Amino acid sequence: MSTDDRVIAIIPARGGSKGLPSKNVRLIGGKPLIAHSVEHALASGVCDRVLVTTDDDDIRAAAAAAGAWTPFLRDSGLAEDLTPTEPVLKDALERAEALDGPFGIVVFLQPTDLFREPEWIAQAVSVLKTRPEVDSAFVANKTHKNFWVQNDDGGWQRVYDWMAVYGPRQTRTPLFREDTGLASALRASLIRQGRRTGDRAERRAHAAEQRHQHNLAGHLPVHVRERCELEHQRLGGARGAGERGGQRERDQLEALDVVATAAEVGVALLAVDVELELRARVGLRDLRLEGVDLREDVGVVGAAEAA
Repeated sequence: MSTDDRVIAIIPARGGSKGLPSKNVRLIGGKPLIAHSVEHALASGVCDRVLVTTDDDDIRAAAAAAGAWTPFLRDSGLAEDLTPTEPVLKDALERAEALDGPFGIVVFLQPTDLFREPEWIAQAVSVLKTRPEVDSAFVANKTHKNFWVQNDDGGWQRVYDWMAVYGPRQTRTPLFREDTGLASALRASLIRQGRRTGDRAERRAHAAEQRHQHNLAGHLPVHVRERCELEHQRLGGARGAGERGGQRERDQLEALDVVATAAEVGVALLAVDVELELRARVGLRDLRLEGVDLREDVGVVGAAEAA
């Protein structure tokens, strides 16, 4: 195998989270959070190594138990609150190559971006292996929403002037948000330069249903909490009403109870655990929150370096 084709997945997971302490080893769906990303990388079938870079012994042990390669601990200077991701990836790649030889492609996964499909990783790597002119490929979130930016004087303006013209979604120009933490692959040379993507991007043919707002770093939006409360009332409000309904309705009511509680205290982690349970017991499609879009298109985008 050519070194240009060797693939290493790098998953950064530090131990000093302030928003949700020890989040990377919290149990989600019966296993540590870090284990999900490790398993996704392994299941993709395209990674020669799956490396977790961490400064924490507990995370290191949990990652190793899930099948990750954990030959070293990250230096504390690269695990501070404001440490950017790029130097962490560069350090991890260089140390991995010193132990195991050169790699040509790096897969980057963020542990808190939980709801990914292993095939997205495989597709991103495939883009790089079949198209030498492309240097990075990543999952992107497609949206037709309008965006505003605040000026230096405190006023607000649309990001693009054409956003002032409203119309059906089908007639609007879509935007694509980078979600590199869900799945991205890039040439190792970019990582060595301290970069994470190339300069030009193109849409790749890929679409899947994806839950909205699934990054654990965020809180559940207020409108989701309000819709949960409305749905709670529709289903009967109290557990007694749910018990009169049937198993599926009881499961939904229980899930909505916990989601609403999670939103109230600002802990999205509980909602993620509920979603995993709900997927297994009644299926995501059975959770109806009127007026809240829980599913959005995602796509793999290829970014090609300018010559």
